[in-house]
Amino acid sequence: MDASPAKRRRNPWWIPPFLGRVPADVPEDHLRLLGGLACALFFEFFDQGLLTQAIKQIAADFGLPEREIGRTMGLVRLGAIPAFFLLPLADRIGRRRLFLASVMGMSLGTLCAGVSTHITWFIGFQMFARMCMVTASATAFVIAAEEMAAQHRGWAIGLISAVGGSGFFGAAVLFAFIDVLPFGWRTMYAFGVVPLLLLPWLSRRVPETRRFTLARGSEADLAAAGGWLRPLADLFRNLPLRTLGVGVIGWAQSVAGAVAFQFSSYFVQERHGWEPGDYTLMLGIGGILGVLGYPLAGRTGDRRGRRAVGVTLLVLLWPLVAAYYAVPRSASGWYQLCSTLGAGTGLFATTVLTPEGASAIPAVQMVASCAWLAALVVWLMPETGGRELEEISA
Repeated sequence: MDASPAKRRRNPWWIPPFLGRVPADVPEDHLRLLGGLACALFFEFFDQGLLTQAIKQIAADFGLPEREIGRTMGLVRLGAIPAFFLLPLADRIGRRRLFLASVMGMSLGTLCAGVSTHITWFIGFQMFARMCMVTASATAFVIAAEEMAAQHRGWAIGLISAVGGSGFFGAAVLFAFIDVLPFGWRTMYAFGVVPLLLLPWLSRRVPETRRFTLARGSEADLAAAGGWLRPLADLFRNLPLRTLGVGVIGWAQSVAGAVAFQFSSYFVQERHGWEPGDYTLMLGIGGILGVLGYPLAGRTGDRRGRRAVGVTLLVLLWPLVAAYYAVPRSASGWYQLCSTLGAGTGLFATTVLTPEGASAIPAVQMVASCAWLAALVVWLMPETGGRELEEISA
């Protein structure tokens, strides 16, 4: 028997075949939406990759000692805290407007950071860009979650995460040529203008969500009537333990994750004498597994449950980070706030735990252990796989 036309349809150009086939019952307008969201996430990961990969060159340019890298990057990460106060605007002006405004701010902040002449200006512009990045990514996931059916929500979020995550490798490809690029790392930051140029295209791909449109004028007005913090207060009042659990997960996994990845490029260049191209090659090999892992984790979460997937990944994070730095000569708003605080806490901790003139790597290995705390809390959380948003919130 011949397959139906829906099942024979090809993936859109932006979904590589190795990420699997699009489910047959996903509408075309949803695919266009996911394409726009994935594009924005690509440049968010691209911008994040710039800071992680070129940190050695940036530190040398501004005269930062290794001990101060954690403190400096911690300030950049904590710059995302204002995003917590911006996200409730999505209930007042809509998800689409906030998303597009954040993409524009992310682009401008990155450009300005690239022309900074002093570390203070660099940190300030990076803090602004980070605030916009977090706002854009959180709003993108809200849009995807609200528009996709429950049985495909995990797949959709995994898909845009995978495609968006490839932006980190896109930055790595550029990083391989940092020594021959005019103006070095600053030229890499000049590519921050691309999202600004793509804004008209994004505005056509990302409409307002139907859930927001239907609720506008009733429940959605609660932010205007009760203040920006009322939704969070309602969460703590109605679901105190679950809300606290989400915060602990966001904080703990970011304490571990931030230090693990922020020092990865600096470590192999400074300790093992790698060239930028060597680091790019390592990211290329590992990045393939990472890109494949996003949709795999999403599909597995849809079928087997979110908790098991989350616990497995978080339990593996700490020993993998410790091994990476030990092997010689080898290769949503509340969650976002706690995640930002966790990233800042972890990076600041590396400075506090590192003696003057010593290497920061032992502190990185120690701080990464917080991933197991996140794994424990994920296991204690209720399962959400296969449930509609209204059912989960009830």
